[in-house]
Amino acid sequence: MKTLRFLLTTLFLSASLSVSFGAAFHTGQTSASYTGQGQTGVTFFDNAGLVVQNPAAMTKLNQGMHFYGGFTRYSTTFSYSDLDGGNSTETSHPAAVAPQGYALYNGGDWAVGSGLYLPFNSGIEWGKTWTGRDVLGKLSLKTLNQPVVGSYSFGDMSVGGGLNFIAASVRLERIADKSTETPVVIGATGQTTGWNSAFLYDGGNISGGFVYNSAFTISGTGNANFDTSSAPALTDTFADGGVKADLKYPSTLEIAGSYKSFTSGDGYQPGAFAVEFGILQSSWSVYDEIVIKFDKKKPSEESKIVKNWKDVMDWKIGGFYSLSESIKLRGGFYKAASPIEPQYLGPTTPDGNGKNSIFLGFGFKADALLLDAAYINSTTLPSETSSSPENGLAGKYSGSATVLQFGIGYSF
Repeated sequence: MKTLRFLLTTLFLSASLSVSFGAAFHTGQTSASYTGQGQTGVTFFDNAGLVVQNPAAMTKLNQGMHFYGGFTRYSTTFSYSDLDGGNSTETSHPAAVAPQGYALYNGGDWAVGSGLYLPFNSGIEWGKTWTGRDVLGKLSLKTLNQPVVGSYSFGDMSVGGGLNFIAASVRLERIADKSTETPVVIGATGQTTGWNSAFLYDGGNISGGFVYNSAFTISGTGNANFDTSSAPALTDTFADGGVKADLKYPSTLEIAGSYKSFTSGDGYQPGAFAVEFGILQSSWSVYDEIVIKFDKKKPSEESKIVKNWKDVMDWKIGGFYSLSESIKLRGGFYKAASPIEPQYLGPTTPDGNGKNSIFLGFGFKADALLLDAAYINSTTLPSETSSSPENGLAGKYSGSATVLQFGIGYSF
């Protein structure tokens, strides 16, 4: 079991990822059915993705085993220009792919489940020659969560929850000394544990629920490698060695309510429809600073990056309409807020005013088989900063993204 878990963790953390599509670096595309509905589905009962969407709702599926998995393809572009507009740059990272997979067993009044997905991630590449290369050239952050959850239902209500087993890796590339163009690569990994809880009220046509995931901190260890081959005199100043860093992640609370034209089941019936409205509160104020400590105390004992982000609330609306017993059409809209104040805006997370995203989805069901597809068009609203204590890099940022997600499920 331990070997299998290590192999799965390695597989998921080896996935290439682009910048995320929720507030800051939160990635909410947990399944294709959920994504196609505008990342709503706390009160819908489609597939084993309920392991993360709402563990309390797992008992609403048919009794027996349920499997669901898929992948997400991200394509993003961000642009930077100085305040005068005379110096501009675009990111240059290729499309990226992230997998997800879930399994659960429903015993009737109770259910248990687990899965693997990537809830917080970021990947951005500005290049080695742009004006802010001493701030950031390339960043890759991958965070894997393996929830182990259970649920129990009594009447119209259900409760659920469990533990989150979390692993993360981060890799940062930049120019450490601009006068000599000395590059540095810093990489670190770490693991920790969090928890989650969930609630569902299913009154037939009217349903409501919430899902909470606790805050957590990854205490990472790794190495810093400086390439001083073009400036040998700096070898002692920029010494390769171990690093330690803590990365703080927020708690998230999603609350949703829905109206459904049917009173039970997954809605695969001609003319059936459902609409859900939800809010997502994220406690990004825990992300106050990042402190990187160098074992050899070179080029310094530590490097501190001030963040001082704020708590935010996103809102979303989405749902589906069933054309037949086999086909669903899905759609939704998501407005993500930004936790970043203008004075802390920078190329690491170039999102000072949030994102607007439009979602479309399609579902097909044939007996125990499910096939889902989803599409997102996301626009990062323009933002700017005149000064930043993180990097001193004034400028304007904007961006856009498209996402394609596919899922397949089977039950028995």
